[in-house]
Amino acid sequence: MSTQKLLLTEREAAELLRTSPSTLERWRGVDGSGPPFVKVGRRVGYFPEAIRAWAESRTHTSTRRRLPAGRASQSSAVVATREARS
Repeated sequence: MSTQKLLLTEREAAELLRTSPSTLERWRGVDGSGPPFVKVGRRVGYFPEAIRAWAESRTHTSTRRRLPAGRASQSSAVVATREARS
């Protein structure tokens, strides 16, 4: 039998992602934006490979968020609104 655990605890998953257990809890409850999890009774567990796959799926090459074609960026809209009020 392997010594590797089947499921990580919430704390272990948080450590792996370098975040807090409360952040994982928020991700589960608010919009399901966090990594997939398993409920066993009242406990929450995470498959290590699911944590890694989720993290890899969130890999970006730029911090700039793309907007659909033809839409001004939010900052441009704010500047235009401020200029119109002046």
